[in-house]
Amino acid sequence: DPDIPALSHYVPAIEGPQDALTEKYPLQMLTWKGRNRANSTQFANPWLQEVQGQALWINPADAEKRGIKAGDMVRIHNDRGISQIPALITQRIIPGVVGMQAGAWWDPDENGVDHGGCPNVLTSTRMTPLAHGNSHLTVLVEVTKA
Repeated sequence: DPDIPALSHYVPAIEGPQDALTEKYPLQMLTWKGRNRANSTQFANPWLQEVQGQALWINPADAEKRGIKAGDMVRIHNDRGISQIPALITQRIIPGVVGMQAGAWWDPDENGVDHGGCPNVLTSTRMTPLAHGNSHLTVLVEVTKA
């Protein structure tokens, strides 16, 4: 299996920073577990949404290049889908990387644009080579002001 070589050596990630797809989608998207829910459980609970709203974390350098200000609605997209949520501009994420909390419910409009901030609309169905899990940590996207 070329993704799991017999002898250890560096294997570039599919949809990683060295992928040719970065010409079209230059930002690496990460997801994480939040402090207000476990995966999608309790996503619709308004009290827990007050704790932490669904927003796209973006570094100030990347936001400035795209004319994005704090709180602006942004479109996170690739060939698989589009999600539209507010931007959270923060130094807590490095340039070239954006992120959003996992577990948001899909909330599509009439054009299929997700307004819930569901990262799954952007992720691949490609399975990881060893565990055969989802490959949600290697996702390339572009972000534009909505």
